[in-house]
Amino acid sequence: MKYQTWILEKLIEKFESRKKSSGNMRKVAFQMQDESALSQELEHAEEKEQFLAALDLLKQKGLIDYSWVRFEKDNIVERVWLVLDEEKVRESYRVLARIPKGDIICVLRESLINSINQMKPLDNEIQSFFKKQLEQMEQSSSIPRFFTDKIEPNEDLIRCLVYLSQNNQEVQERVLSSLLYNDSKYFERKVKGKVLSVLKAINKGKGEELSDEELLREKGVVKWPEILEFTGRLAVLFKQGELMDFSVLTYGAYINSLMVEMVDKVCLYRIKKVIFIENKANYVWYITQEKKEEELVVYHGGCYSPIKGRWFKKICEACIQDGEQIKFYHWSDIDVGGFRIFSRLKTEIVSSLIPFRMDIETLEKNRDKGMPMNEHYRMLLVEMINDCRYEEFKFLIERMIELNIRLEQEQLLY
Repeated sequence: MKYQTWILEKLIEKFESRKKSSGNMRKVAFQMQDESALSQELEHAEEKEQFLAALDLLKQKGLIDYSWVRFEKDNIVERVWLVLDEEKVRESYRVLARIPKGDIICVLRESLINSINQMKPLDNEIQSFFKKQLEQMEQSSSIPRFFTDKIEPNEDLIRCLVYLSQNNQEVQERVLSSLLYNDSKYFERKVKGKVLSVLKAINKGKGEELSDEELLREKGVVKWPEILEFTGRLAVLFKQGELMDFSVLTYGAYINSLMVEMVDKVCLYRIKKVIFIENKANYVWYITQEKKEEELVVYHGGCYSPIKGRWFKKICEACIQDGEQIKFYHWSDIDVGGFRIFSRLKTEIVSSLIPFRMDIETLEKNRDKGMPMNEHYRMLLVEMINDCRYEEFKFLIERMIELNIRLEQEQLLY
């Protein structure tokens, strides 16, 4: 059986390669003299006998044919070729328990189209990713690198990506796995790596390297409930009617993501300023060294999840009270990632957001602590200059390019 499978696999691979490159199907064959590893194996009489028997059986089934070296009939095979009758080729696929690549491409194309159509036509990165894969398939008539030549793994990946594109809740990995695949460990074993490959490709070119955990968390997928940290005169009224006051925890308070769903509203007391801080070290430093009584300081954490976004919104809603004007600030790195994080928070959560220590003066004072930029990074900044989403940083970006530096916010602590 091993030689039957080897022979057919060899010929079908050549068949698909020929079909993809030129479509010329006059002959799909391999020369025995080119198969050195096989030739060595066939030096053993028993192996040679099994190989010739496999050839004979496949020829009887009408799937292949072969020729002998001149004057070596029944001894040395010269060439083996595939019978190109359509039904015989399909029978070869059936013997291998393999689906023709053309059929896989058709199924994949249909799955991508159906998935695109069921998504909301918003600024959806995963939907755009699917469209790009479709375009590549149309141009090359081949399976894109993120997918395989097997239908089931492709369907598993697409199912998960569609879910992530629509998800606005927090879901633990094993819960997600049970929901989509009826197996709590299937996602981690079979799908997670492929999903991360796609998310990394989508994120590529944004100028920031996100960890696997951050990429999944942004889509609401976590291993365990997320911890949401803050410090200031804040209380939470839960839907059960219980009021919890966190204001006494002057060196940091928190709730977890499960509690967010139970929050009726957030209450603030004599708060004039809300500061979102991206980096944990800066958050801890600020609340221990600089925080004022009238400030609420919120640990942002970079790529926030859907549930964390809802927590941020509840805080901002609480600030609309008694007609008092509360100012919102955000502190991130002075770099591409920091500008993107600021822009997302401003666009999705609080439109009046103001940069905090993300200005030319801060850059100039700490230029000796700045990190040099490569040409690709500089080009990302050049693109940002004329992008209205980064209007607040136009002159700062121009100065960064002049100095050829970017500045991490942790550098300001020393």
